[in-house]
Amino acid sequence: MHYNLMDNKDKIVVNNRVVFENGKLNGGLLSFILYDTYGFPFDLTQQILREHNIEIKEEDFDKYLKEQQERSKNERNKNNEDIAKTDEIWKQLAEKFTNINFVTEKLYYQNLTSCDAKIVAIIKNNEIVNQLNKDEESYIVLDKTTFYPCGGGEIGDKGMLSNSIVKDTKKFKGDIIGHLVFARETLKVNDNVKCYSFRKNICKNHTATHLLQSALRIVLGNEIQQKGSQVEEDGLRFDFSATKAMTDNEIKQVEDLVNQWIEQYLPVDIKEMDKNEAEKLNALHFFEDKYGDVVRVVRVIDLDNNAISTEFCGGIHCKNTGEIERFKIVKETSIGSGVRRIFAITGKDKCLAFETLHEVQKSFANIKEDFAKHTSVAELQKRCEAIFKIRDSAREDNGVIYLSGENVSQETAKILAKFVMMKQDKPTFIEIKTIKDNKIDEVFYFNCCKKEHNYNCKETMQEIIEKQQGKGGGCQTFAQCVLSIK
Repeated sequence: MHYNLMDNKDKIVVNNRVVFENGKLNGGLLSFILYDTYGFPFDLTQQILREHNIEIKEEDFDKYLKEQQERSKNERNKNNEDIAKTDEIWKQLAEKFTNINFVTEKLYYQNLTSCDAKIVAIIKNNEIVNQLNKDEESYIVLDKTTFYPCGGGEIGDKGMLSNSIVKDTKKFKGDIIGHLVFARETLKVNDNVKCYSFRKNICKNHTATHLLQSALRIVLGNEIQQKGSQVEEDGLRFDFSATKAMTDNEIKQVEDLVNQWIEQYLPVDIKEMDKNEAEKLNALHFFEDKYGDVVRVVRVIDLDNNAISTEFCGGIHCKNTGEIERFKIVKETSIGSGVRRIFAITGKDKCLAFETLHEVQKSFANIKEDFAKHTSVAELQKRCEAIFKIRDSAREDNGVIYLSGENVSQETAKILAKFVMMKQDKPTFIEIKTIKDNKIDEVFYFNCCKKEHNYNCKETMQEIIEKQQGKGGGCQTFAQCVLSIK
């Protein structure tokens, strides 16, 4: 609730409505706003105000409540009228197309993302028109299209129609595909245009959704049932039946399985077939009412020619799992009794960026926890001095920055190493000694770089491990090692 105490002290405005003016409180309006905004019951508002010797009447509250109900009813009626008009105009267009045996050619099922097409109809403000002017927005119907319409959990394609912008694609009555276009030039019926569909990421996320379902059934059991999904450009959402939250280990198992299938570059086979034939393949389908006698079946085949995933699906997919590049579960949560929801992303760059961000957030949380253990000013000052000493120790040798220090946590050292590496854009090596009773108790090393540095952290660390019998490992861009001093 937003309220303003005006310059005039005799006026109080709540949610842009005056509830107090000239010494009078509009109790009916105030109680209605509290109820409408927060669900606060009238009788409780009445009771609280009575404690301050202010009386409000229920009929005043009812007056505003009835006004709101009338407004809602009018809005619903208007929406229903708009929907009816929209349905009617698309019905008229469908009848017109039926009379001339016209159907839009669906080139998206041929995995095409561009084609030449002709404008056959324009729907603007619920009217069939012959022209769409520059800077106007409306639906356009084409004789052929590479734009997939919203359906089956997959959002409608976006892209370009010649120089104009396709903001969405939907399926209307009579299987008509409408392209919501913002015109950047004049467009007319019978104009020839070029279709450019932007759906590469949608394909990645849709195929990953099928792999995710198969991995969930392997890790959690075949009783897992899909309860819904949403496939978008930025990621995917998958709802499934489950009585409890997934453990971190289960999430990792699912991620590893999906990424294993991605790394194997498995073919994605798509065929139309008789529904009974598809059911013999044990194709998964949980929304039977949307399928006819002939169905589209999407299968992912493993290296032994066995189907990892077999599902009824009308959406667009990758030709090969390798196109997905990488898969990462961002979040797993409950959305109701017995239903869990997974949010995930795909693509190498996006997954790496998320993992890096997550690691940094985790590292800072650990540093915060580490600092929280030292509540006195003296202790905090001591910790800060140790960090500044590490910073001041920096030296460069053969293009590598070396840092060293004492008595800071591994997480703190790791963040310092990565921070210096990113800031200086050079490979960074850090050595930290833990001192107890004036003796070195433990030494740990971190080595980090970028791929473009042409430097291998793992090889450097392996030399230390072999020479000093330490424990550790890593990859090209990050490695670590710990030495316990006896």
